[in-house]
Amino acid sequence: MDERNNKKSNKKILIVSAVLLLLVGAAVYLLFFAPSGGLQDAVKKVVGDVLDFAIRDQGPTGEVATTTRPKPGPPLPPAGIQRLIQLTDFPVLGPAFNRDQLRIRYYKKDGGDLYESDFIGTIQEKISNITIVGLAEVIPHRDTERAALLYLDKDTLKGFLHSATSAIEALPDNIRSFSWSPDGGRFVRVMRGPNGADVVIANGDGSNAQKIYSSPIPDITAEWIASDTLSLATPPSLFAQGFLFTLTRSTGALKRIMGPEFGLMHIWRNDGARLITTNTPSNKNPRPVLTLRGADGALLKTLPITTLPSKCAWSKTNTYLFCAVPRRPLTGFWPDNYLRGEINTEDNLLAYNLETDRYIIMLSDHAFDMTDLVVTDDDRFLFFIDRRDGTLWSFRIRE
Repeated sequence: MDERNNKKSNKKILIVSAVLLLLVGAAVYLLFFAPSGGLQDAVKKVVGDVLDFAIRDQGPTGEVATTTRPKPGPPLPPAGIQRLIQLTDFPVLGPAFNRDQLRIRYYKKDGGDLYESDFIGTIQEKISNITIVGLAEVIPHRDTERAALLYLDKDTLKGFLHSATSAIEALPDNIRSFSWSPDGGRFVRVMRGPNGADVVIANGDGSNAQKIYSSPIPDITAEWIASDTLSLATPPSLFAQGFLFTLTRSTGALKRIMGPEFGLMHIWRNDGARLITTNTPSNKNPRPVLTLRGADGALLKTLPITTLPSKCAWSKTNTYLFCAVPRRPLTGFWPDNYLRGEINTEDNLLAYNLETDRYIIMLSDHAFDMTDLVVTDDDRFLFFIDRRDGTLWSFRIRE
């Protein structure tokens, strides 16, 4: 009898073990190999909560984002609050906030009229009637309600400075790049010179223009990143190695920060003390590598997400990096194909905590190709342009 009971007990153990193995196998498949979705997320939650596993949370491009359970990101708004709102049904350029950051301003691409909306789409007002045919680019200053507008007149790129309701000053023709100083009181522009390019600074109304540097590189661009520091960069390409420099305005000292690198792109932090960069290992491996670097170009960390710096925005506190990350692996010649407008992406929107190296995906169920991201100082709202149709959208990050 004992022998028979032992056989039955052993049989039950074998059956239970087999069932457990099947369940574990199914869980492993759903966790790591099945397409991402509600079932996979549910299994992750159950397995993680019950067994307290260290979940390897997959990122938007299928990469491992963290080896431990992600720490909380920005506090989410209560359930029932609409987080995503379309602000325009027409293409826009140059989104930026008004002075008190209660509304967002933008220029209508067709015609150039200046509009202002609240953050939730209940108010939209036209605050300036200007007629611009061929509006190509708007470079707003974040805090002063001023902008530089560039437009095509046949084959000539023309421009002027605009302040809310009136033009301030015409700009010289064929500006190569334009950037406001951090306080908005001055700006830097790059012009084609006799031996390359001239870097010129001027007062905010265009007066007192002074050439401070001449570069042998004709297509160099300039950014004003700190009170006494400019950034100079060559155009990014997978087929030509690029460089990034800083130029000290008071002394004229030029320092190489990065390069030569294929596909070199960057976005500076608000205070110019850090920057996010991408480069590609070679033109045979066109997958951009996203990194955090110091102002001297020193590598601080490699970030486990694949996107371009132009799809990111720093938080005012510099704690978070908000990025639009393509869901599918990048194909083709990056960044060239994308910058020329030959391909579009479908992006997830995420908040990456640079202190904890954890991120949360905030938006993943739309086919946006996000660009021109801007974030309020309190990290409550984020705005972006959908590059597919040029429309402006608002996203509530937290309550």
